[in-house]
Amino acid sequence: MAVTSRPIALVELAKASLHSNMVRALLRTFVTRGIASAGSFVLVVIVGRVYGAVGVGVYALAQSLIMAVAVIGRWGMNGALVRFVGRDLRSPKVRAYVRYALVRAGVTSAAGMVVVFLLRGVLARLFDTPALGPFIAGVSLAIPPFVMAFILSGFMSAIRKPATACLLQNGAIAFVTVLLVLGMHALWPHQGIILVAIGYALAAWLVCAWGMWETSRWLRHQDLERVSITREDVAEFKRSSAAFFAMNVALFLLSVVGIWVAGYWLPTASVGLYKAAWQMSMLIGVILAVINLILPTRFADCFHRRDMVGLEQLARRGVLTALILGGVPLAMCLAFPQWTLSLAGDEFINAAWVLQILALGQLVNLACGSVGHMLNMTGHETTSSRIAWFSNITGLTMIVVGTPWIGVNAVAVGVATGMALRKVVGVYFVWRSLGIWMLPVPNILALSGVRSARFSST
Repeated sequence: MAVTSRPIALVELAKASLHSNMVRALLRTFVTRGIASAGSFVLVVIVGRVYGAVGVGVYALAQSLIMAVAVIGRWGMNGALVRFVGRDLRSPKVRAYVRYALVRAGVTSAAGMVVVFLLRGVLARLFDTPALGPFIAGVSLAIPPFVMAFILSGFMSAIRKPATACLLQNGAIAFVTVLLVLGMHALWPHQGIILVAIGYALAAWLVCAWGMWETSRWLRHQDLERVSITREDVAEFKRSSAAFFAMNVALFLLSVVGIWVAGYWLPTASVGLYKAAWQMSMLIGVILAVINLILPTRFADCFHRRDMVGLEQLARRGVLTALILGGVPLAMCLAFPQWTLSLAGDEFINAAWVLQILALGQLVNLACGSVGHMLNMTGHETTSSRIAWFSNITGLTMIVVGTPWIGVNAVAVGVATGMALRKVVGVYFVWRSLGIWMLPVPNILALSGVRSARFSST
């Protein structure tokens, strides 16, 4: 009995160690993400307090433009790095993968920066916002470092550094921008909102430089053999990147094109109201964002070892954690929307309905957990991409049709619908493809007779 119990004891000890490591990683990343989210939140509050809803609208339109170019610039390579690097950190190909992604992203984003700069006047006229042109001229300089920081974030997530990944994924940029804007506004109080654009560009370069240094330091300590990736490796990496890119474009339809539609049909101040409400609702979504920086590499590892039980346990643990930690900000946004929005200024309380609608979408987001990452890390990127396209085109259609008639509330309804639909459909396909039920309620699909590939033979 003693002989047979020893392996069992070692397995249990390994599981306990894994759980303990995940808890510590979750706590560290939660603190880091909280700081990063506070930066994004405070930046919107400062812009709202100093420049009003119109200023927030200008910032939202310019930032959405950067996000659009960033989607093209990184081409899904940050997600591919999580998958290819995360499955074997000791592989001599790790260095080659990250170098390939950075070079490709750097060239593409530099071209995007030039195009955006040249189109600044056209975009200002399109959205009937004269202040947008000079703002874009300054903030366009942030595009290359912003894109490369996302690539580095994917790499940091792959090497089990979720806190660093969180800061590189746009979080630290907002925080540093706040510090720079406060300093510049104290020195030059009459320069206007262009200070925000300059601060954002400077912050992006500083954060990117820090990410490069962290990446170089990790690679030096690993002492990995310098090898090149083969044509087959590059082709496989490109296929995975393309699948992630397609999914990112689908997500971009709501987060970016939705802002553009609002900017075309509505006054810039209304865009500012939506941006403030969205930033408040992200105080709910930040919980799952933290979890999504920790779980994907563990999903890939469990699936690589064919540990389906461990994979399901990780997924369900993530859902429960998200619901427990997200309960307080969710209640604040639903029960006290006007007070929450008043933090950005009294004129923002008119977006109370917008905040409540977005909060309901975030509730579904938390309750379904990391379904997209579950599909992506188990070889079902194409399915995940198709789900994202279907859900977000549905949401965008609601925005396009509804915004001219019911205003900014239509943008919130479309975004919340797209978010919720993507998660609910994802839950269905995770069950069908992997036999994993992620919701913290009885498996209604199994009870309804919906069979999964995992259990179809039993």
